Amino acid sequence: MKRSTRWIVLTAVAVVVAALWTAWRFERDIKVAYTKAAQGSPLVDTRCGPIEYQEAGAGTPLLMVHGSGGGHDQVIGYVLATPPEQVSDASPEERARINNMLDHILPVSARAAGLRSDSVLGKNLGHSALGSVRAPTLIVSVRDDGFGTYASAQYTASQIKGAKFRGFEHGGHVWVGHDDEVMAKIANLLSRVGQ
Repeated sequence: MKRSTRWIVLTAVAVVVAALWTAWRFERDIKVAYTKAAQGSPLVDTRCGPIEYQEAGAGTPLLMVHGSGGGHDQVIGYVLATPPEQVSDASPEERARINNMLDHILPVSARAAGLRSDSVLGKNLGHSALGSVRAPTLIVSVRDDGFGTYASAQYTASQIKGAKFRGFEHGGHVWVGHDDEVMAKIANLLSRVGQ
């Protein structure tokens, strides 16, 4: 066998081994992520179909919904997160918190159909029976969020009696640099609900 042919065969074998190893790791990680996401997530039947949820803590109930493309595993991670020290812009701690949240979200490919559906609805929210919502409501959105949900968030807040809307011009999908203000608004809402 010629030396160049030997190198081609060795390179091909190395590529196949690397591909198999990567596929094995991916499958293993997906199984771990699915198992983790399924823990503590009962289903409730609603007129819109089954909804998966999680519960944590005690006291006045708080419903927290990730408006588009999210699942119970994303929301519970955020709800249980401890807010970092106050920062005027994205500090290393804030970036670490965001990266930790993103590391614990199932890969997008596992939610592709739901993301497409949610993104279309989130960008084009039409007339909905939002006027029947009576719970104290806070809606947060960021104009430069790549999902384009800012206008729908404003519309939703305008349709729910007494809803509070807080919009930011910059901060992206996870409102980078605004966590302290968002947490303060949530705390304010909870203090009013508990009275």
